[in-house]
Parts: sequence; C-alpha cells; structure tokens
Amino acid sequence: MKRQTSISHALSLATCSLLGHDALAAGGGTGWQTDSAMLFYAEKDRVSVFEPMMIARKDLGDDEFVSLQLVYDSLSGATPTGAAPASFAQTFTTPSCGSTYTAAANSQPTRRFSDARGSLSLGWDKPLSRMVRTQLNGHISGETDYASLGISGSTLFDFNNKNTTLTLSLGFDGDHVAPASGKPVALTSISSCGGGGGGGDEEGESEGEDNIFQAFSGYKIDKEISSGLIGVTQLLSQQTLVQANYSYTRASGYLTDPYKVVSVVDNTGSPVLHLYESRPDNHTWQSLFAKLAWGFQHDTLQLSYRYFWDDWDIASHTADLAYQFVITDGLYLRPYVRYYQQSAARFYRHSYRQGESIRYVSADQRLGEFTGRTLGIRAAYGLGANNEIYLRLARYRQTGNSHPSDAVGNQSNFDLFPTLSAIYTQLGISYQF
Repeated sequence: MKRQTSISHALSLATCSLLGHDALAAGGGTGWQTDSAMLFYAEKDRVSVFEPMMIARKDLGDDEFVSLQLVYDSLSGATPTGAAPASFAQTFTTPSCGSTYTAAANSQPTRRFSDARGSLSLGWDKPLSRMVRTQLNGHISGETDYASLGISGSTLFDFNNKNTTLTLSLGFDGDHVAPASGKPVALTSISSCGGGGGGGDEEGESEGEDNIFQAFSGYKIDKEISSGLIGVTQLLSQQTLVQANYSYTRASGYLTDPYKVVSVVDNTGSPVLHLYESRPDNHTWQSLFAKLAWGFQHDTLQLSYRYFWDDWDIASHTADLAYQFVITDGLYLRPYVRYYQQSAARFYRHSYRQGESIRYVSADQRLGEFTGRTLGIRAAYGLGANNEIYLRLARYRQTGNSHPSDAVGNQSNFDLFPTLSAIYTQLGISYQF
C-alpha cells in the first residue's frame, strides 16, 4: 500500500478498463484482437509514471475466448512521508541507516524514490449454454518489495431474450509485503533504524530494480483480499442500457504502509518525534455502482455514479460523465469529466500531541478528506474494421483542507494538505489479425 504502488495500481486499473472495454467491444470474427498503449503520468513536483501495456484476445470459435494482459510500470519522483512540516529543516535517517534525506523548512516532507512493477493476467471466457457463460482470470504482479497472486471468476446468466444479464463474481488475492529491512513495528521511532523488528528500507533503492519480481523469492501471504460482486445489466431499448452492481471486499493481515510515518508535536506544534504509522489489520469495504448509456444516431452518452463506504469510516462519491461524438468518417472524440469526493478515515491525523495515547494513526493523505476532479478527452481514428489508433489527454486536480481546525500550535501556519495537480497522456492502437 505504499505511495507509488497505489498510483500504479490505480493507473493500471483505469487503463485496463478502458483498453479492455474497447478491445472486447471491437471483437467479432476469428483471430487475435490486440490493444497496445503507452501511458505517461506526471504530478507536479511529485511522482512520474511510464506504463506500457498490451492486451491480446484470441477468438477460439463457438464464442470462446482466451486473453493475455501484460503491464509494466516505471515510477520515480518524490512522495510525501506523512511527517509534519516545521519552521526548520528536518533531516531523516532511512530505516536501514544507510542514508539520510532532508526536508526544507516550511515545506511538506517528501522522499525521493524509484521503482518498477510488472504484472501478467490470463483470462478464459466460455459459454456453458446458450444463456450462461463463465469467465476465469488469474494474475500475478511483483516489484522489489511487493508480490501479489490472485484469481477471480464470474458467471453471467442471460434472461428475457438476452436483454437482461445477471453477473456473479468472486475473487481472491494473496499479497506479500517485503520491505528490504523488514516490516517496521507500528508506533516506534524511525530513528531506531529498524531495531525491534526492522523498518522499511529506502523506497525503490537502485540495487533492487534489476529484478522487479524480487519479492517472490520469499513469498508468503501477509495480506488476504476476498471480494464478491453481484450485478444486473438491462437493455431498456435499442438505444438505452442500464447497469447496477454491488460489491463487497474484505482485507486482513498486514495493511499498514511500511514507508509512512506520523509526527508527534509539542504544544507549539514543532515535531519532536516521528513514528511509523499504525493501521487496523482488518478492512472491509462495500460499493454501489450505477451506469446509464444512451445511443443516438452516431453519438453516445454515458453517465455513472459510485458510492463507497468502509469500516474505517471512509465514504466516497464518484460521478463520471462522457459524451462520444463523430467528427468525420472514422474519427470521433470522447470528452469526459470525473468528480470524486471522500471523507477521512477515523484514525487519520496530520500529527498528534506529545503524550497523547493512540492505537491507530496515519498521516497518509490518501486516507484524508479530499476532492478530486478529472477533465479529459479521448480521440480515436478508425483504421478499418475493428482497428483504431487513439490518444487520451487528461488533467487531475486534488484538493483538501490545508488549514484544519485541529492543527496544533504553529502547524496552523503551514499548508497541511497541498494541492496535487497531475496530467497524463495515453497513446494506443487496437488491431485485429
């Protein structure tokens, strides 16, 4: 759950969702349908990501398919550590005691890193009867300090002359967390240099990048994630489709981010100690999703909404709106907008007072209250039947409460939730042969 991993997973899911949908929608006939793309993501003064990927889908005949997906992520830049800012420069020692890094006065402490991640997914899609089909998927992903194995399956039931589809899905992931110096002991000082159980080494140290699947060398399950989904898709007319899903996910095991810290401050708000964060070892979340799609003579309009809630007291709302219209024969544009808003986890704190007793605490801003807005456009040009080249451009902006009312002493003078801006570009090609 470290910073760069979260970014790459989020980008991969968004990219795979887009590519997979277009590739499957373009299917038909026999042979291979491939979709290859390169994505560039850059946060201002923060993290940069380069992600090439490929999806290949083979038609075996009789409505049976196999698929392969390959993704590679290269990440680098600066990520917030969770430590509180101060009016003086702060020097931090990496848990392995191998090096130090310094945060400038009056600024949010960040730490530079570089890392890489690779993933492979295999899928099989086969009809069991005229009205029932099954889908199975297995995936593996790894990096220098994190490894994941997972399997999922879905069964789709058609009713009402195939105008109604019921989907039931189950999935399981087993993840291994392997910081170079071991997992840190929650709420111990980072100055202990890994004593008493070890601490995470500096993120993405260069010697580990030669083998992105290094964590599999000592693979054991540290975190289990089980999920289930039930959904209904209904064709209301030749032009209108509606979809509704409910999902439930439970994670247990090591859920703390081994690279995040939280600051203890005195009554003036000055940091006096930095501790490793502490999170519960169980996490359950649920979501409701609804989508409407309208087709016109040449254009389509899609509107979706997702409500998420969990037992860490995080709740979020996500709304997406996209309109696709044809410019000329073979050329279309799809502008879209996305709005996201979430509340904070009950144990989220930007810092806490010296002498205060606390069991769970995290200053990771991904668990805080914030709002995110995305504005983008996708342009595609057809290269013949089921073939196209496309370009996607988007801008993301995230804002939170920079000056919370519970800030201690001079912490109220600092920007405790700096605005995050990012842009990303994706270039891809879909081709059938």
